[in-house]
Amino acid sequence: MAGNSLRNILREATHASHERLDAVMSRLELSQRDGYASFIAVHAAILDPLEQAMEEAGVATLLPDWPARTRRAAIAEDARALGLDVAPVELPELDMTPAGLAGLLYVLEGSRLGNAMLVREARRASEPLPVAFMEHGHGNSLWPVFVKWLDTLPLDAPAEAAATGSALGLFGLYQCEADRRVPGQGVH
Repeated sequence: MAGNSLRNILREATHASHERLDAVMSRLELSQRDGYASFIAVHAAILDPLEQAMEEAGVATLLPDWPARTRRAAIAEDARALGLDVAPVELPELDMTPAGLAGLLYVLEGSRLGNAMLVREARRASEPLPVAFMEHGHGNSLWPVFVKWLDTLPLDAPAEAAATGSALGLFGLYQCEADRRVPGQGVH
């Protein structure tokens, strides 16, 4: 039943966290180098250690097209082009079970969708900004393939709890990093 799909459960469970993070990140002027650099730094600090941990947990065995989805090389390229030296965050304990990975992937793939809209603002900058991360995977059908995969996962209370817990944990990690790097925010 579509109403009870893991995708819908995750969307509902993370809605408030997503709104809070968007409110902070929307303070960044992506058409300005400093704002864009802060945006890239928030993502770069998290993406490299997170993707590595997910790979160690076997994400590629769950989602065979994982190599096409990984974005840490793209974000590192953009960070270098912007002259950023971003230290990776220390990851908190994250659920790396298949259901936990599904929650993490939901946040990461949602981020890719959001970037498709945000890249337009970066393209309006008076100086060219590197957009490898923002454009990664555009033109591919990564979201529909992900949703189809998500719909194949067993849906029971423990899986729902693991997936939502992981998704909320990742939103929390992004929130803390955004609070540190976005001007006008308090340290989390």
